[in-house]
Amino acid sequence: TSLRVLDLGGTEIHGVVPQEVFHLPNLEFLDLSSNFQLLRATLPKVKWGSSATLQHLVLTFINIDGGIPDSIGFLESLVTLDVRTCNLSGPIPKFIGQLVQLTRLGLSRNNLSGPILTFLTRLADLRYISLEYNDFTGPFPSFLAHSSKLVGLYLSSNSFTGSIPHSFSQLVNLTEVDFSSNNFTGVLDLELFSGLKSLELLTLSDNSLSVTSTTMATLP
Repeated sequence: TSLRVLDLGGTEIHGVVPQEVFHLPNLEFLDLSSNFQLLRATLPKVKWGSSATLQHLVLTFINIDGGIPDSIGFLESLVTLDVRTCNLSGPIPKFIGQLVQLTRLGLSRNNLSGPILTFLTRLADLRYISLEYNDFTGPFPSFLAHSSKLVGLYLSSNSFTGSIPHSFSQLVNLTEVDFSSNNFTGVLDLELFSGLKSLELLTLSDNSLSVTSTTMATLP
């Protein structure tokens, strides 16, 4: 019960994660990642025993049966939630919006779908968010306008539509942006990027964006 760190990432362990693991009362760091679908887990449906202490939950490349339950909202200290490639489906669980300490949210390479709703607006401390390779729809996620601390933003290979809004220009700390392989449309306004002084990587390929001759003339 004194265990604070449990790292079993990349160990090729297999079978089912015992429920007791999620109820260790002092656990701060849990990494079961990169066991390449040899490992299965069902997250607790009730309040976790580690709710008050768990800060980093990394479960990439394992099978999560039953999806992400509402109990995820009790993890009040969670800073990292990484559930990439976990065979998740359906919409983003709304109780993720209660994790106001989150700085990293990884949901990519699942079968998640639907629009990105405003319940994520409270995640104002996000630094990295990866939503790639799902089937998210609707316009550019509006909650991102409130995520001014974002450094990495990855939305590629979804079905987002519409234009990239002017609120995007407020994300002045961005260093990497990938919007490729979506259905974004409209004229690309380079003023959206002029204030992003830290930007190192910008990928917009495989959309339906256009540029005008005036826009091209402003390129350095």
